[in-house]
Parts: sequence; C-alpha cells; structure tokens
Amino acid sequence: MLTGLRPTTFAFAPWQSVICHYEIKHCIHSLPFSSLSYAGGDHFPIFIKSIEISGNKFSFIADTNFANKKWMDEDCKSIKVSGTYDTLKWFSYSAPMSKDSHKKALKALLLSKNTGSEIYFGYIGAGLIKEANCNYQSKGLMYENDMVYSIYHSI
Repeated sequence: MLTGLRPTTFAFAPWQSVICHYEIKHCIHSLPFSSLSYAGGDHFPIFIKSIEISGNKFSFIADTNFANKKWMDEDCKSIKVSGTYDTLKWFSYSAPMSKDSHKKALKALLLSKNTGSEIYFGYIGAGLIKEANCNYQSKGLMYENDMVYSIYHSI
C-alpha cells in the first residue's frame, strides 16, 4: 500500500472534475450530465426571426443578443442556420442525439419565434460549420435544458 499520497482533484471545467488517488493509478470521474460535457461547445441568446421546417430539414434566421452575449463571430448581428437531421449519420447513436430530440429542438425554435421570446442556441464540438459570413450548416439539433444545440460531427 502506498502511503503519504493524498487524493488530488483536477478541475478541467466547471462541470467536470477528476479525482485521482495514488498518482493516477485509480481515478474517479465526476461528470454530471450536461451538454457541454460531451465535447465542449457554447450557447448564445438569440431571437428567431423566421424559420422553415420541412420534414427533417430546417432553416432559420435569428438575431443575436449582443446585450447578453456576443455571437461566436462577434460581427454577426444576425445568423442563418440550415441543415437536416442526418438519419444515416445518427442511426447508431442513442441518447443524446436522436430524431425525437431533433424534433423537440425544432418545436422549441418554432415556439420561440411564435412568442418572440429569447432562446439559447449553441453547438457541441464542431457542431456548426461556417459556410459563409454568419451562415452555418448543421447535421442535427439536440434539445437539452431548454436550450438547442447543433451537432455536425460525432459527439
């Protein structure tokens, strides 16, 4: 038995920590379920100005809310996001990426537009691919904790 070694906590981000005992021989991971713990990412307050939904395809235009938080490209006062739920890409995935979560995300975006209310929209990992200035592409949406996240590559 090793003596004189104390447990050490390494904090990588507010939502995750790793407690290691005996020089990283035994580690206990503490990762509460949070969308940002999947692969990194961020979210931003937006106002949906227009939205089109056709089956799995979607496109929306939103104003960013600079008063609360600047969009990831600071010069974007308005963004356009379009995409589809890529059934083949996400076929083997279970939670958190699912067609049901994608539909919930679309409903939340539509409700935000219809009520004129702010909604938080973001990305997980490289979840938004920039096509042009302030125009982005998504391969699926996820709804979690009253926020919508875009996913492009695997989680």
